[in-house]
Amino acid sequence: MKIKIVNFFLSILFKVDQKVRYQGKYGVLPVKITDTITTNILKFLIGTLGTDFVCKLGESGVNRFITLSCHSRDLKFIESICESDEILKCTSDREKVAILIDNALVRSGKKQRFGEIMQIHKNMDGKSVSEPLPLQNPKNVNKIRADFGLSQSLEEHIKWANEQFENMKVPD
Repeated sequence: MKIKIVNFFLSILFKVDQKVRYQGKYGVLPVKITDTITTNILKFLIGTLGTDFVCKLGESGVNRFITLSCHSRDLKFIESICESDEILKCTSDREKVAILIDNALVRSGKKQRFGEIMQIHKNMDGKSVSEPLPLQNPKNVNKIRADFGLSQSLEEHIKWANEQFENMKVPD
């Protein structure tokens, strides 16, 4: 019963997170508020139910948990999730785990490992263009990605990101 309730609650948090974050009409403050409230709830769940409970949520529940963790504004919390092999091994979605790890690295002022965190800017034609933030090992990034279990090369990932964000409004 606890699992169903927590999964239902995470699905609501996830829907709110995505709506506030990607509809673009709410502004930055609601995103910050949502991220802070969500982080406190995730911390409470781990503190009350333990990290092993997260694995019982199933693939979609774990993936929601990881995505919501990525959006946290609490670097120590994100790093604690990255250090939890128990949680990271609960999902087969290596992309989500790579995003979480790169997110923690970038937020702590380090270069990312996989190239998952993108900077979006306008090119000369005014189109939105994605490019990864600095990498730890740019020459070997595709081998690192493949060894980790990511299905796309960095070039394929950049192409995908460009398609996803082509209509995104980018400040001048």
